[in-house]
Amino acid sequence: MDIKALVTDSSSKSRSILSRSLKEIGIRNVVEATDGPQAMEMLKKDKYDIVFAEWNAKTRE
Repeated sequence: MDIKALVTDSSSKSRSILSRSLKEIGIRNVVEATDGPQAMEMLKKDKYDIVFAEWNAKTRE
């Protein structure tokens, strides 16, 4: 599939599991962000077809 996905989660394990699962179903272009602010910067610079985000993401202070 020609889908670009952004995976955002503070847990590296959760990011890894989701990224691997997406690749297993054919979504090869998966990018990861470690937190909400990083994901927002990535969204400003590039377009994604789908974004997976942690529900209770912490913000930088």
